[in-house]
Amino acid sequence: MESLINLFWYILYHALGFGLGALLMGLVFLLKDRIDKINSLVRLLLIPIVMILILLGITGVSNNIVALLAIFWTYDAESNIWFYSNLIIPALTSYVLLWSVYMVAPFQKVIMTIFVGLLWIGFFLYMSLGAMKYGFVFDGGYLFETFNIESSISGTVLFVISSIGGAVLAIKHSYDGDINDDLFR
Repeated sequence: MESLINLFWYILYHALGFGLGALLMGLVFLLKDRIDKINSLVRLLLIPIVMILILLGITGVSNNIVALLAIFWTYDAESNIWFYSNLIIPALTSYVLLWSVYMVAPFQKVIMTIFVGLLWIGFFLYMSLGAMKYGFVFDGGYLFETFNIESSISGTVLFVISSIGGAVLAIKHSYDGDINDDLFR
């Protein structure tokens, strides 16, 4: 009986996390439809706020989806969580973050997306330099702790490459002018 109660709380906890993340993402998508009516100066000031909301939203949605799916991964759940946490989620997070910059920017959308994208890539290169120099690794957060998954330098390298890859793809799509067409039509 205790294991069923724990399962209930696990599902409830991650469903609430998913719901809050989805709510934040929904707020950003409501903003997307009305962004052209906002003053350019206010839109410039909104860029970092929307970036934070997007980071919180996409992290809440993606991590909690993986946590809820992990219930059904009875065979090799650790590998699936490691794969999604180090490859899929970082790339998706980078892409959606730069999409939000492109969406909110009042002018020179491509230049602003490239600028923030290069800062984002520089941040991950700096982090990877620290990881290589000092030997620390990125952990997978609470999912790694829940499923007793060991963090490794290979996971850190994959995390950095995936994050940079998502950013590069978003920059490329913004340069091509089809980043708004690709994401969440």
